Amino acid sequence: HQQLEPPAMVREGVVYLPVRAIAEAVGAEVTYFPHRQAVVVCSGERCTDMPNEQSIEIGGRTLVPLEVLDEALDVEIDWHPETGQVAVRSGAVGMKAPPVVLPGVSGPYSRTSFDDKAAVVVVFWANHCPTVQRYEERFVRLVADYLPRNVEFVAVGSNDGERYPADNLENMKVRAAEKGYNFFYVRDETQEVAHAYGPERTPDVFLVNPDGFVVYRGRIEDAEDPAQVTRHDLREALDELLAGASITVRETPPHGCTIKWAQ
Repeated sequence: HQQLEPPAMVREGVVYLPVRAIAEAVGAEVTYFPHRQAVVVCSGERCTDMPNEQSIEIGGRTLVPLEVLDEALDVEIDWHPETGQVAVRSGAVGMKAPPVVLPGVSGPYSRTSFDDKAAVVVVFWANHCPTVQRYEERFVRLVADYLPRNVEFVAVGSNDGERYPADNLENMKVRAAEKGYNFFYVRDETQEVAHAYGPERTPDVFLVNPDGFVVYRGRIEDAEDPAQVTRHDLREALDELLAGASITVRETPPHGCTIKWAQ
């Protein structure tokens, strides 16, 4: 959830939101073309003109109806009038992956471009989540299989550390050491990275190609119980990406614990 600047406003029952604030929250780019007085939003490989006839200008900022941004950015936007905040859930696949620059269990981590890796896996994670715990050993094995193929893995802990102290940075360090994590494990204290990616669960996977676009989003496998697994979704997507093939299944429903947003 984020506070908007400028704030949302309602006219004749229509909610208007600031284009740049919402777009940048999901890693989209906003460009103003003065020669045709057009604001253009680019999300992934798709660019959309914001309709002038539906726009409002406030202090040099452009606001458009919530539904227009929903469509242009392929996201779901929830506006909470009592607090003035919005929650943005990204469709993710096809979007430009936001940077991840955060403190981690082994020191500062920075991933602002993706072209030096064959793939980068960003997964939202939580110490206390039973689903994450059931996947830990399997995920460590998966990471070991793909690290030699120039794939980087970073797990992001975004849960509210005050309400869920098991998920704070100090306990992340303890968990990583106990379980032999062989991947980066970073702390998103402000939840800005979570807001930018839009995860729904832990774990929730975002597979990023060298061009910096999300090409797969969702679960690691189709079952928490190893004996019931029939689809190794992340492995399958990684194998296709590394082979230069199109991703057959680009999105799956993540299962696990909800993200614990700060209140």
